Amino acid sequence: MGRFTLANTTDSTFASPSINFETGNVNAETFSQDFALGLESNGDVLAVGRLEVQSGRGRFTTSFGIARVLSDGALDSSFGTDGIVTTSFAGSTGVATAVTVETSGDILVAGVGTNSSGTEGIAVERYLSE
Repeated sequence: MGRFTLANTTDSTFASPSINFETGNVNAETFSQDFALGLESNGDVLAVGRLEVQSGRGRFTTSFGIARVLSDGALDSSFGTDGIVTTSFAGSTGVATAVTVETSGDILVAGVGTNSSGTEGIAVERYLSE
């Protein structure tokens, strides 16, 4: 992630974080990918996507991943675990593909979920502001 100045040059004051939804003690068979960005009223940026972790031989679990980046480019350590929140859906997978911030400050994330029988549907999660 990066930021440009009004003169269309790279902003060297922005930390340009590498967002990786791998939190905690995750094994080497992990993959994360960002799909959408949202902007909070204070200038913080939200990046949403998916986290895939191998949960068995050839099997993966997929969760929503959300990262909050401060206006200076650093991950917000007060948000989730070191700036990252992951949400797993029991018996299903989830891939976050859209994010918006409500006027209340709550974060609304939408994407695609697949249940254990393989049926896909819309997955929506609301994260309440503090």
